[in-house]
Amino acid sequence: MSIKVYAAYRLKKSTDLWPWLRDTRRQGEEEVRGVLRKMYGEFADEVDPHSDEYKKCATVSGRSEAAIRLNIAHKAIRDGYKGQLTDPYRGPFNFDVSLTVREHKKRLYIIPHCDYPMSKTLDFLKADPRLEDFAYWDNTDHPEHISYSDWKKRRKVWESLTEGNDWEDYLAIVVMEWSKFYLVDPYHGMVKEADGLRREPH
Repeated sequence: MSIKVYAAYRLKKSTDLWPWLRDTRRQGEEEVRGVLRKMYGEFADEVDPHSDEYKKCATVSGRSEAAIRLNIAHKAIRDGYKGQLTDPYRGPFNFDVSLTVREHKKRLYIIPHCDYPMSKTLDFLKADPRLEDFAYWDNTDHPEHISYSDWKKRRKVWESLTEGNDWEDYLAIVVMEWSKFYLVDPYHGMVKEADGLRREPH
């Protein structure tokens, strides 16, 4: 069976699991929030102020133009994410981000799961001193900076995990999923910022 684990890590000390888990979830949520903020900005810039939707939102008194645009962007992004849940194909609203942790001979192995537009939200793991790279694939040669003996050790670990029943036994760390959208979503904070800027005296 071919093995392709292009992004994976091993926790240097298994006792670091829970502190690492908490730190990773929090930082991951901040990274996701940053991507969403950027998306809101891009969507808001594209809103047509002559559209019926814009005019309808504009009837709410006290709203700034920026807040109206954000409201429309929020609906599009939220609905897009919700629609992604039943779509068999990954698209531009696939915001799910998670990690799985598997155990092998008392060592813990971590695989990040995130796709575009969230594909870089877990890149901070590369610099985490508590982790070491443990990616492995057998469809091409091993990287030059990894020795053949170390590459072979990685192969044994992943072969053992994928070929046995251990693969289905894992801890899942959810950074972002639909049920958490309201917790991570930066929309309300952005609207307060937009309306607050409007009310500041000149």
